[in-house]
Amino acid sequence: MNRPIRSAVAAIVIAGLSLYPMLVGAEEQNWYALGLQAESSGNYSLAIERYKVAADQGLSDAKFALGRLYRDVYGDVEKSLTWFREAANQGNVFAQYELGKLYLESGSTAPADVQRARRWLSLAADRGRLKEAAFALFLLEGKSEEKLKWLRRAAKWGDVEAMLRLAEAHEEGQFGLPVNPAEAQRWLERAGLHQESVH
Repeated sequence: MNRPIRSAVAAIVIAGLSLYPMLVGAEEQNWYALGLQAESSGNYSLAIERYKVAADQGLSDAKFALGRLYRDVYGDVEKSLTWFREAANQGNVFAQYELGKLYLESGSTAPADVQRARRWLSLAADRGRLKEAAFALFLLEGKSEEKLKWLRRAAKWGDVEAMLRLAEAHEEGQFGLPVNPAEAQRWLERAGLHQESVH
């Protein structure tokens, strides 16, 4: 092979090698999406296999999905806790919320851990503005000012139950609020409008 042809072949090979990572990346499977497909078809064992591949690649949504499946489908709280914790440590607010809820429940392996529950629920509420986490903290807190803080946040973020409770708090003067029928009515109307928009 003469020199110009060898140089041309070398250039093609080098170009091909430089494209190889992009080609491999394009052909890689989206294991999380494949897990969702398997889960939606009811093949939970296949979904778990696929989610585990995505979780091994570091995807927090896959870790959250594993936690959810182990809890909801298999009733395995320990595995669920492990996967939720991994996702929560990566900043997944839904996992933080679920982890907080799990720590509130007293199970066969461990008693409820209110401090850990409060920590994870607070992260989900503060970072993720998760209305469910804020409402859970409202139910958890004992002091009126803390209860009111979380109740207001949950209502502001769209939790209908929180809106109704806040209306009641204004109606009856709970949590240190003055009785304010106009404010109570405003929250009742907002809750009603929110429910109508959902349906």
